[in-house]
Amino acid sequence: MLRTPFKFYAPSGVGAPRPPGTSAWTGPAGARCHGGVAGLFEREAVQNAPAKFKREARSRLKGVKQLPWEVAMTAEDAAKGLGSFLGASDIQPAAVLDLTKEQIHAILDETTNKGNTALEKALYSHADAVTTRFFGDEIYYRGIVEFSNVCKNDCNYCGIRKHMNGVMRYTMPVEEVVEVARWAFENHLGNIMLQSGELPGEARLRYLTRLVREIREATVAMDRSARGDAGKGIADSELGMAVSLSVGELPRSDYEALFAAGARRYLLRIETSNPDLYKALHPHEMSWEQRVRCLQDLKDVGYMIGTGVMVGLPGQTLQDLSGDIRFFKDIGANMIGMGPYITEEGTPTAEAWGMQYGSVDKKAHMKAMFDLTTRMNALARTVVGNANISATTALQAIDPMGREIALRRGSNVLMPILTPTKYREHYQLYEGKPCITDTAEECRRCLNARITMIGKRVTDSVWGDPPNFLKPIVGVPVAGGGAAAVAAAPADVAPRSLHTLACPVALTSRNKPATGARPLQGSAGLPLLHTTSRVHTRRCGGLLGGSKAMRAFWSSAPPSAPASAPAAVQPLQPSTDRGSDVQRINIGVFGVMNAGKSTAINAITRQDTSIVDATPGTTADVKVALMELHDFGPAKLFDTAGIDEEGALGNKKRAKTLSTLKECDVALIVLDGLRLLPLAAPGAAKAALRDALKWELQLMQVLTGRGSVGEQRAVARIVR
Repeated sequence: MLRTPFKFYAPSGVGAPRPPGTSAWTGPAGARCHGGVAGLFEREAVQNAPAKFKREARSRLKGVKQLPWEVAMTAEDAAKGLGSFLGASDIQPAAVLDLTKEQIHAILDETTNKGNTALEKALYSHADAVTTRFFGDEIYYRGIVEFSNVCKNDCNYCGIRKHMNGVMRYTMPVEEVVEVARWAFENHLGNIMLQSGELPGEARLRYLTRLVREIREATVAMDRSARGDAGKGIADSELGMAVSLSVGELPRSDYEALFAAGARRYLLRIETSNPDLYKALHPHEMSWEQRVRCLQDLKDVGYMIGTGVMVGLPGQTLQDLSGDIRFFKDIGANMIGMGPYITEEGTPTAEAWGMQYGSVDKKAHMKAMFDLTTRMNALARTVVGNANISATTALQAIDPMGREIALRRGSNVLMPILTPTKYREHYQLYEGKPCITDTAEECRRCLNARITMIGKRVTDSVWGDPPNFLKPIVGVPVAGGGAAAVAAAPADVAPRSLHTLACPVALTSRNKPATGARPLQGSAGLPLLHTTSRVHTRRCGGLLGGSKAMRAFWSSAPPSAPASAPAAVQPLQPSTDRGSDVQRINIGVFGVMNAGKSTAINAITRQDTSIVDATPGTTADVKVALMELHDFGPAKLFDTAGIDEEGALGNKKRAKTLSTLKECDVALIVLDGLRLLPLAAPGAAKAALRDALKWELQLMQVLTGRGSVGEQRAVARIVR
């Protein structure tokens, strides 16, 4: 959830009646969200919030002249600023630019290594103008369900790699994933992303085709029912949810089968456009060439293809990143996702990161990588134009407002995590992954607030197709001179600006820090990324996997100047979980109206967490409390509405209660003993007791419906 030094107010129409004669923004209303954002921001908030949010934020952020996500220039000034650097005076506002790799590198070098803040502001503002040109102020949602963490690969950077210790493996039942998709559709999400580790094979293909088909069938039926007569004549292919997949490299025949089942988008991250660096990050049986072939197969089958890279990998250079932008353009990527590389303890790449960056301030380094990632997003928007670009969750792991900032620097997609919380903590690809204990409802509320805060708006129930799938933008070539031409000097004369590993493309525990050239220091004294794509590989021997060209380069390269002894490498410190990032056990309290659920919550928390009253239906929505329980540790408690609520409103309350039930690790069912004891007396009819317990028994059936056969039989005996 969002953590900010100021609080926001929900519209007075949300959570409390609006006082007569007042506007929607006259004061606090609704319960304070535990991350600092209050209430649920619905359509009224989207329409009316931005100006109020900025005034409120500025009044609380004293001394801050500009909010972090605000653009600094007009579109016209941004175009002039870019044009001045590129030596082109005719760049139009919001123009898509077909920049060369050298021009992209020049911008990255100037903003990253030389501290040209004016150019950086121009880049961000121009990217925001291009985004507005194609998408207006609309933000697309893509709900992610991480349905399995089983993977056959041993990628060096990944927290769910095959031989990663301490990972509890899971695969969600098809029915459970479909149920999440139903919830997503009911809550106006138009696109669902099914993500997992890579596991090719007949069994997984059968699972996936069934899953895709059932999500499409279920959501199409829901769409038709909601439209009524208005839906007549509309083809099934135009209804329901769009299904996207991110399940790794598969044979082309599998891609075709999944397309036939109803999937239309596929995300396959290239991770880097440098084949040598790719080789360093992956096991020997994986190849960069095969991944590119898979992307081309997906494109040929008819998918909208997505890809992306990590920014800040050990051994990565600005030349590599420049090549990544051109790769997106040349392959015709419809969806782009870039996030900063964040270490995951126990992986080889994290160990390599420690050797390369262990002597620098990790927090400052990650902030630099955050800025570099948003520069990459801005360049991708400027060069590719009308593709969908994600504000990735990893950005929020570094900066609490990371996703808001990214949405004003070229991104237009947010990805709420819909994975049930009982699985979410087992799908940690990197340390400090935010919001792992937030329910899908909490995640959506938080993101709605984030979007409102920066003056954007959510587009409900749309697929959010990337415009460049049908109409790609070529872009305007920039054939100028200027500072960019000077900056784009040949790579062989550019100094290396970061201490490197002896074997950066063989990230193993056997490598030692190199004793090469002294690193070039940037502002704040931090070592910066290489300006050249040539990476120090001396003494690598066979670890390079036969890269003769790179070994030949270093054998013929002039000796570097003597360097002082390398700084002692400091071990990586584990990140400290903060706020909602703490792993918690979810405990829900359930039962019929007036059973004593709120009383139980208050007794557990030892405070008046919930309102207690004899009036049936007092608890109108799910109430959340965070606390530490002895022998359990951090816990999140849910007080829920009565399962026996009636009427249209009661049906909504009951649906919310059942949705919460499926998020819980522990369910406490509260019974009213005074009501039930007479029915349990000797001689009383069992049918009467069973009828009195019908709602509680339904809860137990929901709880164990996906359990073992033994658990289901036990509940069946209780029901009888």
